[in-house]
Amino acid sequence: MLGNMKHMMKMAKAMQKLMKDKDFQAMMANPKVQELMADPEFKQIAESRQFDKLSTHPKLSALVQDPGFQKLALELQGKLR
Repeated sequence: MLGNMKHMMKMAKAMQKLMKDKDFQAMMANPKVQELMADPEFKQIAESRQFDKLSTHPKLSALVQDPGFQKLALELQGKLR
C-alpha cells in the first residue's frame, strides 16, 4: 500500500510539472486536441477506460498522424524521461 502511495505522489508531481510546460500547453491548445477532448463519444470511451476502443478512435488516429502533434509529443516525451 505504501508503494502505491509513493507511485501516486510521483505521478501527481509529474502532472504538476507537465501542466506548467509550454510544449504541453501548446499541445493541449491544438485545435485537433480540443476537438478530440470535446467529442462526446471519445470522452465516454476514455471515462470508461476502454483503452482498446480508445486507441482505435478515428479522431485520435488522425491526431497522432498529424506532424505538428507528433513533434510536440516527441518533445514532451524527451522531457518526461
